[in-house]
Amino acid sequence: MEKEEIKEYLELARQSGKSETSNLAGDILKKMQAQIAETITNVVNGKIDKINTKLDSYIAEDNKWKAGVTPSIEIMKEMQGFASVSGWMFKTIIIIGGAFGAIYSFIKFIK
Repeated sequence: MEKEEIKEYLELARQSGKSETSNLAGDILKKMQAQIAETITNVVNGKIDKINTKLDSYIAEDNKWKAGVTPSIEIMKEMQGFASVSGWMFKTIIIIGGAFGAIYSFIKFIK
């Protein structure tokens, strides 16, 4: 609703007297409500749609990134398990080697 339309309605209301002012005010409010609803739809909903689009884009990129990284994470988990087992084996070999070394040194010492 334009300013000129509002001025025309108000002038008409002033000229017609008090009996028709309430009907004109109601008409003005109805037109204003329609205009406000259209503005809200265009401005607020437009912004919400932009936010939803950005959020959807972010979620899609995040899911793509996760899909690419997940195999690497699984490999690292397996490598950690392998490192744990190989560390245990290395420690066992050192202990056994140390025990053989001690026994060999003791036998040499006795002879």
